Amino acid sequence: MLNVTSDGNKYAAVSSMPQKVYIDSLYYLKRQPSRSGDSGYDIYITFKDPPEPGNYYRLNVHAGYFIPSDSIDGRRYRLYSDKLTNGSEMSERVRAGRLITTGDTISVDLLSIDKSTYDYFNTLRDILSSDGAATSLAPANPNTNLSSGALGYFAAYTMDRKTIILQ
Repeated sequence: MLNVTSDGNKYAAVSSMPQKVYIDSLYYLKRQPSRSGDSGYDIYITFKDPPEPGNYYRLNVHAGYFIPSDSIDGRRYRLYSDKLTNGSEMSERVRAGRLITTGDTISVDLLSIDKSTYDYFNTLRDILSSDGAATSLAPANPNTNLSSGALGYFAAYTMDRKTIILQ
């Protein structure tokens, strides 16, 4: 629970810490060069969703200082819900771009998050991916669990991290 008073304004938020879920495996496969000469790595992450429904995840993939967190392949946020896969083995492939080379260290963080944190990042992703076309979403702020019109989110989460070095 968060309670803050600033300049006479009161802000509050609640977040529940989910059960920790562990990464079962982290491995990579080197892609063969395409006709255009592009090659690279595919990174695979697997984990087992608990049997209880209502689990939410955020996956962060880091590849050193030169590639921003969460954007190893251009995707800003990787979010998962067990709505359709409850209790299943989950697997994700990350296509590493041309900036990733042999010898680089790849770290993967699996964050178990609550629904309000999932909703925040899910709506933020929709806003950031809007292209401004007539059929796009109207500008808005992402859903938040903070009161009194505050922007952002408050989260309690668990995290498991695994790291590999590309050979």
